[in-house]
Amino acid sequence: HVAEVLADLGRAHLGLGAQSECIAAFGRALLIREREQMDIGDLLLLKGDALFHFGQVEDGIVVLERALLSKQRSTGSDPDEHVAILSRLAAAYRQLGNLQEASSMLRKTVRIKETSR
Repeated sequence: HVAEVLADLGRAHLGLGAQSECIAAFGRALLIREREQMDIGDLLLLKGDALFHFGQVEDGIVVLERALLSKQRSTGSDPDEHVAILSRLAAAYRQLGNLQEASSMLRKTVRIKETSR
């Protein structure tokens, strides 16, 4: 499927440090999945991670928050996916100096981990 190939291309560009190509590939993959009404949470996570990696922390937070909402809405969502997104959000908030929000994300992570045992 084209969206998966674009996601792989985005990962390759991430590894090469090609910021604009990476973000564009993830963006195109997202558009395709949204148009086909497929799950986008994993692609949002990839794009958010890439933005964070390239120093666009605020933009990364917006995308990661969207990833979290997408995963919360999807049925049968894996708690580990929520934990992964919340952990990345905590790191982003910490990098911005928003320790209150980082702490909130980490507390949510602990609650999920404790209830999913």
